[in-house]
Amino acid sequence: MEFDGKMLAYCGLYCTQCSLVVAHDTNSREHVLRTPFESLKQVDLSELACPGCKAEDSLCVNCDIRVCAVQNGMDCCADCEDFPCEKTLAFRNDGKHYHLQAFESLEKIKRVGRENWFNDYKKNLYCHCGERSSWYCACPVHAPE
Repeated sequence: MEFDGKMLAYCGLYCTQCSLVVAHDTNSREHVLRTPFESLKQVDLSELACPGCKAEDSLCVNCDIRVCAVQNGMDCCADCEDFPCEKTLAFRNDGKHYHLQAFESLEKIKRVGRENWFNDYKKNLYCHCGERSSWYCACPVHAPE
């Protein structure tokens, strides 16, 4: 898989690993069922189409980090001289494991650049069996009952 800069969210998440995006792309409800978001568990998978947070029709259009980055002309928070800031630190510490991973991605991007970060990160995108993984579902085939 090649690095796609449009899929690198402002916060450091890689949008192709979003549970909603993977559920839509693979037609696998398992990725949504493993999220803590009860309101999404019955949503038709076709409604979960999202082109990533950098698109105007993103599902994350109202995210505080996204709004800040757009207003400041940043491609991602790693580019900002104020990183880490109050918003990114709160994001890192909100208890969601993938937000901590996103913050660590921003730190690594700042140190080694996007391409080098992605060369290491891309191993997270697929299970060893070849199925796509997401933030809440490592693999729909090997998911625990």
